[in-house]
Amino acid sequence: MSLECTDFSELGVYDCTNHQFNANAHWFGLTDSTITVWVPGSGLPDYIRVRIYTKPTLYNSGWHPINIRPDPIPISFPLGRKFNLDNLVVQLDCRDDTELGTYDCTNQNFNIDAHWFDLGGSDIKVYVEKGSRPDAVRVRFLSEIPAYNSGWHTIGIRPDDIVIPFTHNLGGNINEYIVKLDCRDDTELGSYDCTNQFFNKGAHWYGLTNMNINLFVSGGSIPDDVRVRIWQQDLSIPEKSYLPVIFNIFACVP
Repeated sequence: MSLECTDFSELGVYDCTNHQFNANAHWFGLTDSTITVWVPGSGLPDYIRVRIYTKPTLYNSGWHPINIRPDPIPISFPLGRKFNLDNLVVQLDCRDDTELGTYDCTNQNFNIDAHWFDLGGSDIKVYVEKGSRPDAVRVRFLSEIPAYNSGWHTIGIRPDDIVIPFTHNLGGNINEYIVKLDCRDDTELGSYDCTNQFFNKGAHWYGLTNMNINLFVSGGSIPDDVRVRIWQQDLSIPEKSYLPVIFNIFACVP
């Protein structure tokens, strides 16, 4: 599953997270025939795009039910085998049985309800926010060799937010790109999804072209390292196809 945004004024093609590290869109209500995207009442984004992949998974935890909890909790999923982390794509889904259905673990207030971390050993962990939502979480892995892998880029401690540019030189049509950003914390979180234990994002990507991409990373000491990977999907090959849905949100959202 991939949700991407376009901003004509500053961010270009980006991951639907702005420079204040707030979500500008999220998906929910996934069924076998429909999906819905929730967009805030602001100037961002100008366009949205949803893509759904039908590739078989290497790992599927199944839905793990969660009871109401007074505090955030970690949930560990044993993997049972080693995976090639350079090729691995992690998909974390949440389920809300009363309103959102299957969703991307971001709620209607654009707050994060769950995130994954500590990938690389014998398990992967999911940190779940306190309260009654989500009702269940699920972790799945896809695997495919990326066309571009920046490798882990060490950042160091910084007093302010910084921009990190990467030149990937892939060329071609960026509508065929799938972009994933990972973070690493050497003291606590290990390899994680760039969301910390306070459910705040610490990095996002933007400015995607067929030659370059930029990362925007928060000030402070984490993440220690960032990595961006890009896959190129040939839309002319049915076995590798996904469902692209592109909307001008000003025309399609009341």
